[in-house]
Amino acid sequence: MKKAKLAITKEKFSRIIFSKYFRFCFILAGFICLMVLRQSSKTFGVSLGYIYLVLISLTGFWFGLKGGLISAIFAGAIFLLEVEMHPYWPARDLVLRGAAFRLSAYLLSGFILGYVSELQKKLSQEMEYSAYHDKLTGCVNYTWIVEFLEKEIARSRRFIKEFSIILIDIDHFKSINDTYGHLVGNDALAAFAKVIKDNLRNMDIVGRYGGEEFLIILPELGSNGALEVLERIRSKLSEARITSRHLKEGINISLQFSAGLASFPYNANNAGDLIKLADDLLYQAKQKGRDKVLVERRRCIRLKSTKGLKVEIFRLSDKEKLKIISIENISERGILLLFSQDFTEEEFLCRISLPGQDFTPEFTCNVAYKNKLENGVYRAGIYFVDIPTYTRGTLFHFVHQGES
Repeated sequence: MKKAKLAITKEKFSRIIFSKYFRFCFILAGFICLMVLRQSSKTFGVSLGYIYLVLISLTGFWFGLKGGLISAIFAGAIFLLEVEMHPYWPARDLVLRGAAFRLSAYLLSGFILGYVSELQKKLSQEMEYSAYHDKLTGCVNYTWIVEFLEKEIARSRRFIKEFSIILIDIDHFKSINDTYGHLVGNDALAAFAKVIKDNLRNMDIVGRYGGEEFLIILPELGSNGALEVLERIRSKLSEARITSRHLKEGINISLQFSAGLASFPYNANNAGDLIKLADDLLYQAKQKGRDKVLVERRRCIRLKSTKGLKVEIFRLSDKEKLKIISIENISERGILLLFSQDFTEEEFLCRISLPGQDFTPEFTCNVAYKNKLENGVYRAGIYFVDIPTYTRGTLFHFVHQGES
């Protein structure tokens, strides 16, 4: 506990030390202390005067070129004011003869340190950008997009949100390279990426997954919304005519794509499975003639035989129990039920009693879809949200044993 508190204290201390506010106060306090010291000791010579160079250099290093020059001008103004305030200073004439050199030294130190600082920051930003971005297309690279996907899964799981991913691939891209050359192919890739980025929301992310494949992550957007995004991209791409400075004048290239679409949490609950589903669908789209979008609607094994299984659904508002007519099927992630009554809520409390399980857990469940049958019965697909790990594991074995 003490070590944890010490680590937190050190972290807070580091944040304070490296904050711009602290650095500004430090520089200002340095100028004030030096001015007071010089006035009280009546020492205006080289020994203390050039300590201003240290403060100017620090300002330039911390605040860049603008900060360094402002600090140099400020120090120069203080120096001239001191000279003016002490007309009978013995070394005044000597100092005045060297004033131009002193002021030049102030400006030069502020300029050099400020310029070096900004150059370092720019190089650091470029290196950071290059580490996470694909230079050709401007999209984030494979490493960054997979990291973002993991974080989006954690966020969506925590806040009970749905999101979709799309693996999208240019059709017949090899023939473009073979016909026009790789330089034209590179320009086509960049243009394709631009069309994608221009038709996404600000919160959406597109990354170059490999070759001519791109991975799109659409936070808080289900499969239907993701299909609308793809249609928008397809429409804009059909209007675009891809050109390149490496092509003869008047020659344009038309691009088409295939895509696989999967959604969390209904199709998979981890990054690896989600990407594999989208990749499999992309492969199927290619096999079926390209220029197609395939959507994963359901992946889990569902068991129709429900012997020994008891399910209860309660409203969160008043804990009223809904009357379940029958269980049509169940998987480790959801259940299909028939209800005798309609309901408008989308979130409920669920209890499941499984064979071999000594307790009945309670957890949240969401309505994935609902429709009314001809006999007035309501069929609803229910998704398990925060089902306990042990219960999910038991349910998994229950479903797979029943399936076999």
